[in-house]
Amino acid sequence: FFSKKIKQNFSSSELFDLLKSNRMLILYLIDTDIITIDEEISNKICQFSQGNEWSYKYFFYPEIKSFISEGERLNIESLIKEQNFNIIDQFDENRRKGENDYIISLFIRHDSVSELDAYLNRINLPYSSQIRESIFESNSFLNKKRVSLIEYAAFYGSIQVVKYLWLNQVDLTPSLWIHAIHSN
Repeated sequence: FFSKKIKQNFSSSELFDLLKSNRMLILYLIDTDIITIDEEISNKICQFSQGNEWSYKYFFYPEIKSFISEGERLNIESLIKEQNFNIIDQFDENRRKGENDYIISLFIRHDSVSELDAYLNRINLPYSSQIRESIFESNSFLNKKRVSLIEYAAFYGSIQVVKYLWLNQVDLTPSLWIHAIHSN
């Protein structure tokens, strides 16, 4: 409804600057042709990415691919493959979901104690571990710092997983309250 007015009053560059803290909103505006990726926006994405391992340039790789050097393309593709992202089949789907793609994250979001327990035992991962960072995670609260399994479970309201981790001697820290507020 407002797309015509937005495009009349703001350039793509201005919109990016205003909304750069919200990757999902920028992706939506790109999809709806309100923001057009050009050399300037591509440069802004790469500059905004500096110093952040899980940066915008990975998330927006399909959009900026034609504007970056061959060396930069190879570096990004190498990291994406190294992180086991299936760039062809699931990359775009995962970034549109906006959720961490790590298998443990999926088990926790689904409150699946049996799958989580089997996986943790199979790979011998401590219950007090942290969730691996993901370029697909869109919640800014979860992107501020690495969160533990129990904090992630509290954030998503996965009561059975919280109980399971607590019974396995994971410390209940004050930060759990803040994560639990998100899930009511």
